[in-house]
Amino acid sequence: MRSAIRQRSPAELAAGYTRAHRVLETTAIVLFAALLALLAVRTAGALWQARWTFLLALVAAMIVADLLSGLVHWGADTWGTVETPLLGGSLIRSFREHHVDPKSITHHDFIEANGNSCLVLLPAVGLALVLPISTAAPWGLFAATFLGILCFFLAATNEIHKRAHQDAPPSLFRALQWMHVILPATIHDIHHQSPFARYYCITTGWLNAPLTAIGFFATLETLIARVTGAIPRHDDIGHEAALELATSLGIVSPAAPAASRPLRPSE
Repeated sequence: MRSAIRQRSPAELAAGYTRAHRVLETTAIVLFAALLALLAVRTAGALWQARWTFLLALVAAMIVADLLSGLVHWGADTWGTVETPLLGGSLIRSFREHHVDPKSITHHDFIEANGNSCLVLLPAVGLALVLPISTAAPWGLFAATFLGILCFFLAATNEIHKRAHQDAPPSLFRALQWMHVILPATIHDIHHQSPFARYYCITTGWLNAPLTAIGFFATLETLIARVTGAIPRHDDIGHEAALELATSLGIVSPAAPAASRPLRPSE
């Protein structure tokens, strides 16, 4: 199967990162940090009196962040192209570059690694800031705290992902990986093993094993393929390899190749 895989060159994908987009990312990081700091200040007093609210929000946010990181990673790996409007030039392009050269992420600086995440999360932080934050409004306090922690971990996901690919990450990241608070390299390495279609969660990595055990992403791919006729990973690895992989995983039936392959001009 590997011989059939056809991917774009790393240089072509890396060239999609423009100066204008870097300015946008820098602005997004500054705004995100300012809003998150404001939220922390607003919730600190109430949370000091309701510490269980913080602990429950922390655990819930870390689980949801891992799930969302997996859904985004799976979506960018599996569907669309680098030309897809809005998402193609940033989200999809970066994941496709990562697949061609997994170590490339370790060379991305803080802005390139985290700017897109901060940009997407700005509305969620803004929502958290308008919620009622006081011990008199426990659900508002929980929701604001949950959203704040969720946004923090989602914004940090690419940095966590980056450290999972480093040969010698900083000691803090190494300790958190060892405690499985954030994604360990040993867990993420499974995603980069054939058939490259599992272990998508890249924040804590807690959900990778259970989601794989129940076939969560394979089921989603099967439903989408049946409804739309699209072949997962068609653009990423080429039609022939994507169709062979989808057939081997049971996502499309063995009879699908002839009907699903694109027609040549002569046909």
